Amino acid sequence: MQEELEEYLKNIPHLVHSDLLNTISYKGEWKGRPLIVVKSGVGKVNAAMATQYLISHFPLSAVISQGVAGAVHPALNIGDIVLGESHVQHDLNVTALGFRKGEIPYSAVHDFPGDPVLLEKAKKACEKLGFSYMAGRIISGDQFISDSETIRQLSREFSAHAVDMEMAAIAQVCHINRMPFLSAKAISDRADRMAHTDFPKFLQSSAKKSFQLVEELLSSL
Repeated sequence: MQEELEEYLKNIPHLVHSDLLNTISYKGEWKGRPLIVVKSGVGKVNAAMATQYLISHFPLSAVISQGVAGAVHPALNIGDIVLGESHVQHDLNVTALGFRKGEIPYSAVHDFPGDPVLLEKAKKACEKLGFSYMAGRIISGDQFISDSETIRQLSREFSAHAVDMEMAAIAQVCHINRMPFLSAKAISDRADRMAHTDFPKFLQSSAKKSFQLVEELLSSL
């Protein structure tokens, strides 16, 4: 979203705008490294298209996806960071044919891992910044969750920490391409009945925290 992109535009000088596919993107250099910043748009399809385009057309060393998400784990508070150890599509349901919920049929794949090296560096970055964080599973679906009972059900089914609309798709594309991937989400709401008011209220501040994490992480790479 634009609010997640704005932190990069404000803090990174000399970013050059370009159009990649149907995304809004900027190229530049940051912390001595070439960088491409992309606003993919909302949802799994947009996220997957943007990720594959980047991997196919640029010599990337890693993909880092950051932004905001809803909390699933009850110990998470607004502003906390969730680092993705694994990623599952919670709205993928072929259980009628005997597959686990979230499992991609005929592939034996249920979840997609984050890169362990990037994950450890992100943990250290959180600790250095003094950010409260948890590492765990991020689940994704083409739904904005704003119901406490739905969150309890997702927690039971997936043992998830956070829910969003893109991460699992990005993780899947990176996994298929053997591209190191890290997801870092700041909690903007608890995905409950207050989510529709909490999300816009805390979107900007949570997006800023996830940007600060990526900024610190890039300094250590």
